[in-house]
Amino acid sequence: MLLVLTENEFIHPELTEVQVRVKVNPEQRYARVTAVEIPKQEFAPGEIVTLTVSLQPFRGEVVQIPLEVELPTSPGKWLIMVYGNEYSPTVEEQGEPSGELYAPELVRSYSSLEEKLGDYRKRPQNNQLVAELIPVDEVPEVSPLADNGEVVEAEQGYQTISTAYFVTGEEQIQVEVVAPEGEGAPEPPTIQAYRDY
Repeated sequence: MLLVLTENEFIHPELTEVQVRVKVNPEQRYARVTAVEIPKQEFAPGEIVTLTVSLQPFRGEVVQIPLEVELPTSPGKWLIMVYGNEYSPTVEEQGEPSGELYAPELVRSYSSLEEKLGDYRKRPQNNQLVAELIPVDEVPEVSPLADNGEVVEAEQGYQTISTAYFVTGEEQIQVEVVAPEGEGAPEPPTIQAYRDY
C-alpha cells in the first residue's frame, strides 16, 4: 500500500508520519494448498458447491477448509483453480523494469490515485484462499483488447475465504455445469399418424 501511495503519478502524498501496528507470532503461519475435493463432477447452473481444500501448514497437521463456490449459470466445462494469493507487485509497483516485460496496452492504466487505491483494496489478501472459475474451452492467453486498444476489464471471476495462514500453492479441478432436461437441447421430433377409417 505504501508503495502504491509513494510511487503514484497523480499527486505528491506529503506523508509526514506512518504508524504501523504489528502483531508478532513466534510460529510460522503459512500453509500450502495440497488437494481439493469436490462431492461430484456435474452440477446445475448456479449451484453452490462446497469444496474441501487441504492445507499443509509448516511442520503441522493437514487442515481442511470448506470453501463455498457459486458455479456459473452457463452450461459447459469449467476449470476451478484454487490457490493462495502469494502477492507479487504489479509492473507499476516494481518500478521501472530494465527491459519491456509487457506490451504497454496490456498494463492497466488508472486515471486517479483513488481509482488505483480502489483496485488495490479489492485484490485478494495473502491470507485468503482464492477459487477462480475459467471456461475450459475459452481459457484466455492474454487480456482482451477493446476497439480502442485498451484492456477490457473482466468481471471478478473469483471467490475468496480468509484463513489463519499465509497461503501458497495451487490445485485445479474440472467440473461440468449441465443444463436441466428440456433446456439447451432440442426436443426429439414427435410423429403423428393419421388413418382414414
